[in-house]
Amino acid sequence: MTQNDTRRPHRSDMRSRSLDLLRYPLALVVLAVHTCGSSSQAVDAVPWLARFVAAFLTDQSVPVYFFIAGYVFFLNVSLTREVYTRKLRNRVRSLLVPYVLWNVAAFAVVACYQGGIDSADTLVRGLGAALIGTSGAPGGLVFPADSPMWFVRDLMVMGVAAPALAWLFRHTGAWCVVAAGIIWALPATRHWGGWQLQEAAFFFSWGAWMSHGSRDMMAEFRRMRIPSLVAYPAAATGALVLAPTHPQAAFWCKTAAIVAGLYFAYNAAAACVERGHMQWASRLAPAAFFVYCSHVILLPPAGSLWLRVLTPSTPAAASLFLALQAATVAALSTAAFFAMRRYAPRVLAPFVGGRV
Repeated sequence: MTQNDTRRPHRSDMRSRSLDLLRYPLALVVLAVHTCGSSSQAVDAVPWLARFVAAFLTDQSVPVYFFIAGYVFFLNVSLTREVYTRKLRNRVRSLLVPYVLWNVAAFAVVACYQGGIDSADTLVRGLGAALIGTSGAPGGLVFPADSPMWFVRDLMVMGVAAPALAWLFRHTGAWCVVAAGIIWALPATRHWGGWQLQEAAFFFSWGAWMSHGSRDMMAEFRRMRIPSLVAYPAAATGALVLAPTHPQAAFWCKTAAIVAGLYFAYNAAAACVERGHMQWASRLAPAAFFVYCSHVILLPPAGSLWLRVLTPSTPAAASLFLALQAATVAALSTAAFFAMRRYAPRVLAPFVGGRV
């Protein structure tokens, strides 16, 4: 191996390391978004911060997760019945078991806050709602008890639908991905099953199509390095500026920012890997799933803790409050993961799908 080979990882290794580096920062982005949504008092004091987060951070992480999941599902395999069955069995452990455990845990926490369960019927109905999701929101959004786990729920749906996706690839090529993208992007189709499943279908199928066709992901994304460095901040800025007066234009800017953000995130990660930057993100990557799953449960007690110290009534105090709340949750969840991985790995394993 030459000196140059030592400096520059092999292309497949470079791809894996870039995707690995993204995992923890993307979980922190989700945490930042949900932190802003957890305290209306603080957000009211700094309304510009909520608009900034909505434009630059909201809906930026999960599409990347879906894309990576689709890419990995079809990577270097022919989706035979045996391969498909094996993948489904693996995802029972890596997705379904954590999905059930985290939602039951979130349901139990909420029940404790509300004074407990008064009957067996209430318990059964509550658990059903916690797992399936009945917390509706505008646009047909449906969340389980641990709200970020909607990603895992819809990812399981896409995994089950993988043979149909492979059939579409064989018979339509990339057109099925284009169709999924149009359905996801158009405001008129947002009510078709909710935007969540549309997002899952588009980005999962996009990643799967690249992998299924043995396309060079690095080459495809590198061609968009400079355009994405311009398009993502420009589109997000457009969404930020136009939201108060031109919501429809802001919607299209945000849609463009989500797509450009996928290229932006990967190219930024690849550049960091090449230069040896952000090595902390790679070291913390194993904790990403735990942080993603646990942060919504930890945000309310962290907020209550900091409310005893400061009142978020001014812009400066509110900004500090939100920063401390997010930092506390990130630190606690990350520390809990590594402590459990060292001292209680068997307890941790089912909560993280074996990612110990």
